[in-house]
Amino acid sequence: QEQEEKSKQAAPGPDEDPNNQPTPWATGKFIEKAYLEGAEAAAKQKDKENPYPKDNNNWRSWNRGFNSIDPKDVKKPKTEKDCPRTFHINKIHIDTTRFQNREKLNQEVVNEIAENFDANQFDPVVIWYDKKAEKWFLLAGHHRLKGAEKAGRKMVKTRCFEGTEAEAIKYAKELSNANRTLETPMERAKIYRAQISKTNIKELENKAKRLEGKNWNYVLNIAYLKPSGKVLTALTALDRNSVKVTQQNLEKIADWTGEARRLFPQLTDAHEDEIYDFLLSNFAKAKSLSRKTDWITKINAVVHRLDFNPDEPLNLKRIAYKTQGESEYEIQMFAIDEEIKAFEKSKEVLKARFNDPKAQGYISPDDPEYETLQARADDQIKALDEKLKAVRKEKLDLMQKKGRMIKGGLDQGNLFAQATQKVDKAVKEIRKVQNKPESDTYKDIRAGIDALFRKKAMAKDDSIFLRENIKYIKGILMVAKNDKVQFSESDVIKLGIIIQPIIQRQHAIEYDNVVTNKRTLAPTFNNLLRWTGNPGRYDLIGVDSAKNDKPTVLARKVKRARIFNLLGIK
Repeated sequence: QEQEEKSKQAAPGPDEDPNNQPTPWATGKFIEKAYLEGAEAAAKQKDKENPYPKDNNNWRSWNRGFNSIDPKDVKKPKTEKDCPRTFHINKIHIDTTRFQNREKLNQEVVNEIAENFDANQFDPVVIWYDKKAEKWFLLAGHHRLKGAEKAGRKMVKTRCFEGTEAEAIKYAKELSNANRTLETPMERAKIYRAQISKTNIKELENKAKRLEGKNWNYVLNIAYLKPSGKVLTALTALDRNSVKVTQQNLEKIADWTGEARRLFPQLTDAHEDEIYDFLLSNFAKAKSLSRKTDWITKINAVVHRLDFNPDEPLNLKRIAYKTQGESEYEIQMFAIDEEIKAFEKSKEVLKARFNDPKAQGYISPDDPEYETLQARADDQIKALDEKLKAVRKEKLDLMQKKGRMIKGGLDQGNLFAQATQKVDKAVKEIRKVQNKPESDTYKDIRAGIDALFRKKAMAKDDSIFLRENIKYIKGILMVAKNDKVQFSESDVIKLGIIIQPIIQRQHAIEYDNVVTNKRTLAPTFNNLLRWTGNPGRYDLIGVDSAKNDKPTVLARKVKRARIFNLLGIK
């Protein structure tokens, strides 16, 4: 009996090794059975570390060593798994290069965890065993680990990730921190920035939606920004004590700029900095742009201009003001909205006459003609519904044209410049045929035209740029006339067709092509000047007459050229 008691006392417990050596639980050293590749590989490692037992109570079978493990039963799930015990903090290593996106930890979060540490509510950190380094590395829970350490804890609860190094890196950087506040959107954006050139944009968007939740669009937009550009540099410089308005504006600038670069790959890093300067000024002063949809519409118009050059600035100042096309859109939209309101009000008045005793012209159910009047009102309401349906369709059609109308407005400057260049080219060809060299006066005009095109800037509206181009067109024609250049009918018609788009709106051009004015001009040089001064009053044969009529006004000498007097140019 005494020998049996001694035998019982000598028997190792669950936390002891039969050879009186500390178990892995006691030292904090362990590896998951899933890492064992087979009995032979495990046997070589036996002298370094012991495997965790599959069952805490089955310590005797565990003591039989790795020979008790069938390699066929060893699986390698690529996931995180509960570790049975807590783990020594000083045995957990940090590798920010491999397993962390953030630049630095948020000390406020660390302090909060330390001050309010509760072991019962502590969310386990996730660790992974690197067989090459023979160390345990932290994958997720950097703030929690530092907070626990600052709170004076020696051990922390852990979960073990089982997988390859590549899978551990992906888990740490992409999966574990998704939708958490421990990493900033800028840190999350690094993941996608590295994949932009390698992944289809649709796949990238789907991945962001899955991992980032509601914040996916903002994170993805930031990923498209230049890391050392003005936008991210300013955003990085923000701290938690920054003025809230400043922070909101910078975040909005980053969002708008990033989305523009994401949607329009033709935008360059230089354009990004230009956009930052423009939007910063826009939000600092009275906002000319307040909605991202309007911003994207205008940028779309800019990058799809006929003269867009990725190597040149965007000249964004011109989109801060309403273009002619945008103004027309707003006028038409206002008229449609007013029409809808009027129809809706008429319906309400009709319904109130039968439903509201306080309404003017109320018709009581006791009225002998009640049913007749109600039927008549129903017919009127039905007619109003049909009108509303038509007007709302018109509104929808107009909304779909908004982008083209704005783009048309932004293209006005390009249209004017093209007209001036075409007139210049046509007159040069006529001079060449007639052997009429350019005079010094003409060379001065050409120098002014070149300067205007190099500037490519517009004022608050298109009128100044229009006047400048018209002034040069007038100069080209008048100097050519003074140099005794002769213009044939075909020359006049060709010049008239070039000039027409900048002196008449599109709907007026279409109207003139189907309806003939009472006064029709012969295609002569003097009549070209007269027609350009008032295209709505005259038709110029070959340019805008509905049919090839005989002229009603013959060519006569113009005492004083008043070309384009519609704009007040003498």
